Amino acid sequence: MNIDTTTLENQNGAETKMEDPPKSPTPTSGMKEDMEFHFPDGNVYLRINGNEFFVHRYKLLEFRGMGSMLEAQPEPNSVLELNEDENDVRNTFRVLYASLYYASVSDFGAPVLASALRLATRYDHPALRKFAIDNLERMQLPPMDYLPLAREFNVIEWEKRALDHLAIRDEPITVAEASLLGTESFVAMIVRREQRLVQAAHLKSAQERVATPSTEPPVTPDATIKDAEEDVIDLSDAPDDQTPADAQPGMSEEANGEEPPPSDPSYPRTRLHLRQSLSGTPTSSSKQAAHQNGVTKKPGRKRKQ
Repeated sequence: MNIDTTTLENQNGAETKMEDPPKSPTPTSGMKEDMEFHFPDGNVYLRINGNEFFVHRYKLLEFRGMGSMLEAQPEPNSVLELNEDENDVRNTFRVLYASLYYASVSDFGAPVLASALRLATRYDHPALRKFAIDNLERMQLPPMDYLPLAREFNVIEWEKRALDHLAIRDEPITVAEASLLGTESFVAMIVRREQRLVQAAHLKSAQERVATPSTEPPVTPDATIKDAEEDVIDLSDAPDDQTPADAQPGMSEEANGEEPPPSDPSYPRTRLHLRQSLSGTPTSSSKQAAHQNGVTKKPGRKRKQ
């Protein structure tokens, strides 16, 4: 039995017309329909370099920079043309249509996140930009891979990290890295590397001097006094510490034809005087001079017998 699916009669004799399922819009002539993001219930045609996406208006309105563009288009089935790379747009939609793109964990690769970051920066989507930056940060890419992204998307932390890495590493800068840096940054990097090498050389030299043991014997107080005896005053003919008993008390140094010592009572006349003078021990002459100058010793306590 043949059944007409176009119309059906109900019990009351009324006819009910069945609606056909929605069909995907026919792509405009000359446009290539995107196989991944051309939804049957879309309401905005997004045309990128001969490729046509049919997506939802509310997704595009997440970009602040697209609001004014869409307002100028009639609804439904608005047409919006952008001068972008179709791969960037496709990658961005992969993030936008993911259910957890606001979450902290993502399975997207670096190229997809870079595309999302590019469009989020260009069309002002703060949440998407933060999501892309955070997940690219977690990937811990080589520092130099972050440099072009940092400069394109104005991520200062990434650029500083890449330049610091080049400045402290021992390997020379490659031609590709120099081309990526540019002339001004390359010259500044050479200066930083030279300064680091000079500082490292000075530090190494200082460490070697500290680590090398000294071959000279340690200096003692007795040795210092002995050197002073030999270098400062020639005491080869000086009297001993004890004056001989048969010495004539009336004989002066002038009678012997020698130049008398200075009148300063602290002048070291013997080796004992010199040692006491160098070591800071007061001599009898210095005590007498101090007494003459009005300096008296305070009386101490008497020792109990």
